[in-house]
Amino acid sequence: MTKFTKDTGAHVRDDTIVFQMETGGVVRDFEISGAVLREHFGADDDTPAALLAAFERGADELREIGKRSQWVPADGPIELGAGDFEAR
Repeated sequence: MTKFTKDTGAHVRDDTIVFQMETGGVVRDFEISGAVLREHFGADDDTPAALLAAFERGADELREIGKRSQWVPADGPIELGAGDFEAR
């Protein structure tokens, strides 16, 4: 397990990585789909090892998304999709 994966408690559930990050002093739950990890972060396949490796490669972008989500109201996990990673 690598640092970002460990720090966020990331784990694979089905074809999704579930993790937590602090945003604005509050720990929030996030999910990112395997499809985004394959398409945007280059996961080789849908195995947990490949998804987690892609998640780790995307650490900087995921941290930035976490900061931007500080004001997003959420009753459950914040689902990150392809649109969250388009060029801004």
